[in-house]
This record gives sequence, C-alpha cells and structure tokens, in this order.
Amino acid sequence: MNKTENKIIMVPHDFSDASNQALEFSAYLAKKMKYNLGILNIQDSGTLSYFKNHGLNISKLEDELANISKDISNRYFIETTYLIKPKAPIKQIGKIAYENDAVFLGIGLEKPKAGASRIMQLIAKSPVPVFVVYDRQFMPITDIVFPLDDTEESRQKTGWAAHVALATDATIHIYSINLESQSENIVYAHNIIIKQVEKYFSEKWIKYKTVYAPDEKNSFGSHYVKYAESIDAGLIIIMRESRSFLSSIIWDPNDKAVFYNSKKIPALIVNPKNYAAR
Repeated sequence: MNKTENKIIMVPHDFSDASNQALEFSAYLAKKMKYNLGILNIQDSGTLSYFKNHGLNISKLEDELANISKDISNRYFIETTYLIKPKAPIKQIGKIAYENDAVFLGIGLEKPKAGASRIMQLIAKSPVPVFVVYDRQFMPITDIVFPLDDTEESRQKTGWAAHVALATDATIHIYSINLESQSENIVYAHNIIIKQVEKYFSEKWIKYKTVYAPDEKNSFGSHYVKYAESIDAGLIIIMRESRSFLSSIIWDPNDKAVFYNSKKIPALIVNPKNYAAR
C-alpha cells in the first residue's frame, strides 16, 4: 500500500457480501471525513472459496482488487488503494492497519454469532477503532447512540463520537445509566460527567440529546441496544472495558450486547487508551 497524505480507513475484504457492505459503509465515511480508503486481503479461506466458486485463479487476485478499488473510487470520488498480505493471521489485521497509517478499520460480518471469536479477538487487539458492519442494507448515519456509564473507559470515546458526528452531521444520543437507584455520591459524580460531555459536544456545535436507562434489572447494554433499535440508529459507539489479560477472549456483557445486536446496527468499538487518536 502506497503512503498517502490523507488518513485511511482500511477494510479487510474477502469478497463476501458482508465485506462488500463494510466497503460501502467505509467508503461513505471516507468521503464524509475526506479520508482515503484502503482494501486489505489476506488470502483467507473466504477469498479462496470465492475464487474457486467463480472459476478464478488466485493469481488474478490483484486484478480483482484493483477493479474493486477503481469502482469504489469512481462511485464515491475518493482515493483508494489495496494491500495483499498472504496468510496474515486475522488477529493481526488491526496491527497491519496501524502500520499502514489507518485511523479506522471497517470489518464486515455476515451475522452476529458466537462463532465470531476470531473477529472479537481482532477487535480487542486492534490499536485503531473498529467499525463493525453487518450484511444489512446500507443507511447513512443520522443518529449515534453513545452509552455513558460510570467507568473511566466510557468517557474516553467522546472524541471519537464527535469525530464521526461532525463528519456525518448526526445527532448523538447520550444514553446514561439510570440514576434513581444510585447512591448520592454516584449521582453527583455522574451528573458532572454528563455535563462535561454535553459541554464538549455543545462547544463543537454537535447536535445531542441525553436520555436515561429505565430502572429495570436488565443489563445496561441491553437497554441501550434496545434504545438504538427503537430510533433506528445508524451507529452505536462503545469503549470496550479491559480489566484483565483475558479481555480479548472474555468480553463484558454490555460490549457483547452491541456485537450481537439482532437488528445489525453498525458499531464503532474503541479499545481503552493504549494508542492516541490520530
């Protein structure tokens, strides 16, 4: 992949419908953000199956990627490029993206399912934020759900949310934990956090609204996913909780609720601050 002056959104592509959806979604964002688009192929089983089923020789892989790259460039009026990394481990895709100056990854999934553990490990190890896109009809982003709980990680994604909202002119829905059953100290501290986040968005002229989870026994993640479904949100943004060395394998229930959401709402999943946002 050639070095470019513009920032890059990188999309791992294996010619599946899901990766095509991720490509369209990422191209849309690249145009909005004035980024370039990078297409990555690692010659995985999906790629090999595609070539076999279409009677193509793998030696034509570069030609196929060049055609896809040119088509996306012509339709979205953005700069595109492609990169082939044969047999690279899926878990290393985030590292490859980082080493090639990508700001975001765009990952396509056929459907949320428990068997996607390799993709979950990819996301957990990625030094760049990951858009997870499912094989549903593409929709522009007009509403973003931004869960806000009482963890430090929850607030770290504020800048990323603003970045996407400014590019797409979307409304951010700050979805807070319910405060009615919390102690006075937690209510006081969390209200300060909410005001800080609201002020940050206001100063950047970002449209936002603040809503609160109902006082029910269900998990916070199930509440904000249900809310995202009710408003037909275009994106849910979460910062993964990372509290142990097993966090790449064992995900927090709230994070899993987003990854497995049944309506296939795209998500932006950010890892805690190990790498500065570029």
